Amino acid sequence: MASTSPGSNVRIKKIESNPNNTNMQKFYQIFERYGIPISKKTLLIMKLTLLLIVLNFANSFASAYSQKVSLDIKNAKFSDVIKEITDQTHVEFAYSKEVVDMNRLVSISVTNTDLKTVLDKLLDGTQLLHIELNGKVYLGPKAIETLLEATINSFQQQKVTGTVTDATTGGPLPGVNILFKGTTIGVTTDLNGKYSIDVSGSNAILIFSYVGYLSEEIPVSGQLNIDMKLTPDIQKLDEVVVVGYGTQTKKDILGSVAVVDMKSLKSVPVSSAELALQGQASGVNVLSSGVPGGQS
Repeated sequence: MASTSPGSNVRIKKIESNPNNTNMQKFYQIFERYGIPISKKTLLIMKLTLLLIVLNFANSFASAYSQKVSLDIKNAKFSDVIKEITDQTHVEFAYSKEVVDMNRLVSISVTNTDLKTVLDKLLDGTQLLHIELNGKVYLGPKAIETLLEATINSFQQQKVTGTVTDATTGGPLPGVNILFKGTTIGVTTDLNGKYSIDVSGSNAILIFSYVGYLSEEIPVSGQLNIDMKLTPDIQKLDEVVVVGYGTQTKKDILGSVAVVDMKSLKSVPVSSAELALQGQASGVNVLSSGVPGGQS
């Protein structure tokens, strides 16, 4: 790529390319399809520039496109027009002379118009596009547009937030697992059922899972806020057993499990819960010391 900054000389050292590289062949096929002649050296430079654009994308804050331009030019070389734009806006342009015809004659008349609109007019009817990144404007063939967008989308991150609640009661669910599908990136909801997770890519999918509830998969699709309502899984609820001060599934318990039907206790005339449980399960002794593990 070359730059049109005044007084600058660009020297490009010879770079050896591998003709058997499949990625290089794909780039050649794109340019051949549109009838654009290009050398191996220029193609390799463009690939390196594409990588540089992607790496700098996250740091792109200033918008060169917001600069205003006034031109009244007839039958001038494209290079002269670009130089005039640079003088007015101080925006740097990057391009390959083998791809961009700088001697093409153009005419344009605009007053206090944003740079993006001006470049749209200048490149109308050509096989070229312009991309503004990190305060610079890159000129290149339209054939790389799809490839560039896909590459940028794969690196671009966004923060997704939301709240997970019970679909039946509407109450918040703390401790719900939210996983970025296909990765090891995951978070859990806080005591209020809220979460925040960073995802990347336009095809990102979030997986919501919680013990005793049906798991859900939701495509992000550019959404910044995703509130989820999880539905209780009645079948799985029967498989969860309260053990001491936690929960376990039946398959993980090595000892026997006794089940007491609380409905049958309603008719038992007792003054406390421990007395109601006494004698209801074989082999179970109920202590009333008030201290876990203590003696009566």
